[in-house]
Amino acid sequence: MNKYIIIALLLALAGWAVLHNTLLVEKSVNEPSDSDAPIGLKTPNAAPYLSLPQLDGSKIQTSDLKGKKVMLNFWTTWCPPCRAEMPELEQFYKNMSSDGIEVVAVNLTESENSIENVKSFKDKNHLTFPILLDEKGIYANRFEIISVPTTYFLDENGIIRFKHVGPMSYEMIKEYMDKM
Repeated sequence: MNKYIIIALLLALAGWAVLHNTLLVEKSVNEPSDSDAPIGLKTPNAAPYLSLPQLDGSKIQTSDLKGKKVMLNFWTTWCPPCRAEMPELEQFYKNMSSDGIEVVAVNLTESENSIENVKSFKDKNHLTFPILLDEKGIYANRFEIISVPTTYFLDENGIIRFKHVGPMSYEMIKEYMDKM
């Protein structure tokens, strides 16, 4: 008899756990919570130090960007939204680089098949803005990149003013830059 009571109690406990978990999931899906806060580096905040090689081997560092508004875009060649936004970034760069605005793309090279893929993509799409290579994922970690594309907008003092996760149009980029 004790055996059946123990089994019944275990089944009741398991049923309660499933029901309780289901109710918690429904609550978390249907109600806004503190977890709806932005993910990653908070704004405004000083951007992490940056020193990465470009495809040609020369380096770009944080100090090279001081005095300019910077759009810092993290991307990969295998990401469809990243590929789709590259012409928009290029057009913005061509139109605005003479106005003290810099577009810098950081390729998450550790997730690429090869650096040659990145170079080929750049050449095929006639990209002229700097493309930096994060070969070990160090800067993806420093900038808390969870998904690509992710873009940070830095003011002339290297302070992160805005963060955008997802692809961007020319108009969106301009809107962020105009707010700074």
